[in-house]
Amino acid sequence: MHQVSARHEIIREWRSLPKQQRQTDEQAVLFAMQIKNKYKLFSSESADPFQTVKGWLLITNLSSAPKNSAECSGHPSFQNSSCSC
Repeated sequence: MHQVSARHEIIREWRSLPKQQRQTDEQAVLFAMQIKNKYKLFSSESADPFQTVKGWLLITNLSSAPKNSAECSGHPSFQNSSCSC
């Protein structure tokens, strides 16, 4: 499977989970650990599928983060003063 196709499938599976199961970075890491071997992503042994999948999911989480300050108060990044909402 091509990496782009795998990425689309993995993100589709991630987003098909109930919202409460995909809200935190920790949930993304657990999902990445579970799914990393499901798709044959890389021909080279130098690439780590877990790190790649985790990066995709964390970026996906950031892109769906709350956009206003009222929503930010519960956002994990807000509590770490790195929220860009």
